[in-house]
Amino acid sequence: MSVGTEPGFACIGSWFPEPLDRLEEDRLQEVRDLIYRMVADNPSWGAPRIHDELLMLGFEVSERTVSRWMKRAPRNPEPAKRRLAFLHNHREAIAAMDFFTVPTITFGVLYCLFVIGHDRRRILHFQRYQAPGELVDCAAAAGGVSV
Repeated sequence: MSVGTEPGFACIGSWFPEPLDRLEEDRLQEVRDLIYRMVADNPSWGAPRIHDELLMLGFEVSERTVSRWMKRAPRNPEPAKRRLAFLHNHREAIAAMDFFTVPTITFGVLYCLFVIGHDRRRILHFQRYQAPGELVDCAAAAGGVSV
């Protein structure tokens, strides 16, 4: 028996895909472009819906392939630009607040309130409390919370 004619070698060739011919490559590119266009035109559609639409158009593509190509679809930069413009125009009025706990070396807990302004990234307010009830009492005294 010569090399490559044994029964074990016959199945090895089927493991590797055969190269696509030019027509198949063009059809694959057409399907990719169609998926990209559907993703851009219909942002609320998921892979199952786009897969069903492709089947109705006569394209035999698995839903997993559609999902894979959806992840690679070019994104529209317009929403990010709008968000950035909003943040730039309103940064003087935006503040971030955080309430967190800090364990102490004596196994106690401190409660901290931290407020920072976005315009100059400066600290607007910082307060620490020994117990969470102090925060409520302080806010009630300022007229912010009714107890």
